[in-house]
Amino acid sequence: MDLRILRYFLAIVEEGSMNKAARTLHITQPTLSRQIAQFEEELGCPLFLRQSKSLHLTSQGLLLARRARELLELESRTLDEISSLHSELKGELLIGAGEMKAMQALLEIVRQFQVLYPGIQVSLITGTADQTMEMIENGLLDVGFFLKPFHFHDAVYRSWNYTEQWVAVMHKDHPLAARRSLHSEDLADEPLIMPYRKEARQHVVNWLGKPESELHIPLSSSMASNGAMMALNKMGVLMTIDGSLSNLHMDLKAIPLDPPLTTGLAIAWKERFPKPPVQEKFLEFLNDVLADELSEPRH
Repeated sequence: MDLRILRYFLAIVEEGSMNKAARTLHITQPTLSRQIAQFEEELGCPLFLRQSKSLHLTSQGLLLARRARELLELESRTLDEISSLHSELKGELLIGAGEMKAMQALLEIVRQFQVLYPGIQVSLITGTADQTMEMIENGLLDVGFFLKPFHFHDAVYRSWNYTEQWVAVMHKDHPLAARRSLHSEDLADEPLIMPYRKEARQHVVNWLGKPESELHIPLSSSMASNGAMMALNKMGVLMTIDGSLSNLHMDLKAIPLDPPLTTGLAIAWKERFPKPPVQEKFLEFLNDVLADELSEPRH
């Protein structure tokens, strides 16, 4: 697939018209229209719905727009990686992570890494574990940090000896909000806001000690911040990681569980040969800084 045509296509998407995109690309509008028409013919499907003077993406066009951005980003990263092989280490390190207390430790590691390699720009991408893994598999992230349990597919991972604690988050007016800790029986009949990811959800269900079918779970959320909004609106009790809400709303209370419910962490990446220089250097740095806290790599 010609990356030049993908740039043309994305220019039309971003500008909203052939004329504006042609001006941006410094080519004539007929030339651009002809290139896109030939591209649609090669693909065997239309990319745009043409309505009077406006253009709208078809379902095929929407998919291509997403993949085109990924392909062009990969091209840019590949050129940076090749360049860094014969010059001072520089480029972009892309880290994926969810909402967790371990972010404090991770950011300190990143700070130390940038002191050693000031030419490296670090971007932190926050998302769900499934989104993070998809980006790793597509080559769009160098490394991801995950709450266990999690299925790592074909990625390489190392367990990190760092423990996250679960808490119950509720509105301060809730009858249980004055408690110092909560037992499973305290929450057995409460409307619960559970993690959307099935492995994390099952981890909490096991602690509650009842089959999921016997619990009252009207809501779930893939992100703790959205779950907290539900709890703030008195829609239920949020089961989440302590520290996942860096700025807990003043009308919410986070209460520890008794006995404690804990979750381990893992660091994962896609094995590539050779590794991109920035990724390889960061993994080496992690191994040095966390030498006694990481398991051996596993597939």
